[in-house]
Amino acid sequence: MSADDDLSDVIPIGVTIGITDGVNEMWMGRRICEIQGYGENGWTADQMLDYFTDLCRVYDTWCDSKAPWIMPDDWQQLVLPPDVRHTGYNRCHELRDFVAKAYERYDLGMSDLLRHLGVEPTMWMQSLQGSQYRGLTLTYEQVNQVEDWNLQIVPPTQVKEMMASLGVSRKTFDTLSEPFRKRRIKVHGEDALKVDRAPELLRQLVLAGEHKTDVILQMVYDATGVKYGKSRASKIRTDARDGIVRQRKKRIY
Repeated sequence: MSADDDLSDVIPIGVTIGITDGVNEMWMGRRICEIQGYGENGWTADQMLDYFTDLCRVYDTWCDSKAPWIMPDDWQQLVLPPDVRHTGYNRCHELRDFVAKAYERYDLGMSDLLRHLGVEPTMWMQSLQGSQYRGLTLTYEQVNQVEDWNLQIVPPTQVKEMMASLGVSRKTFDTLSEPFRKRRIKVHGEDALKVDRAPELLRQLVLAGEHKTDVILQMVYDATGVKYGKSRASKIRTDARDGIVRQRKKRIY
């Protein structure tokens, strides 16, 4: 653009300009100016052109980084992109997200998917935990165990035993379980959603105190298909009572 080019009298046709400040009202505009020094000593035509070029380039780069991976129709043609990372600051999530997208797309077990992609279970675990990873090793068989446990419509109550067999904490087990939640809903549909409502329904009925325990347990079973024992209802009452006592002590002291 030369100094003789004057576009001040150009009127855009059929375009509505919704901003009055081309820097502060533009996404990342102020940040780009701070980094590049645009506008520090006034604006020139060339500087404005450079600024808007940078603005478009930054936005395009950001969009490319957010673009979803394209999954082929046939899972056998699926290949792990070479630039997908499972470690590193702000990049460990890439493998986690790619595997999650593929798991949602194809009717494959998790261990079969990982084998097909050439991903070791421990690598996958690193991508799930990110900065919280503390050297946990995982086998394909253990991945199968976690998947089978989480895909049941009513997850078994022996979660402590499962955690012990894997050698993980409850937080780590929850992290491992997260990728399977959508698959469970897909497999069991509305019935799985009913099961998920069971704990809160039981709690509401117990705390309401309008029915005997046997009646409450039957109501929950009829509504969700989940069968609780009387000890579960007793624990809810105890926890609620202890909570009230603690609140009273706080007010006293």
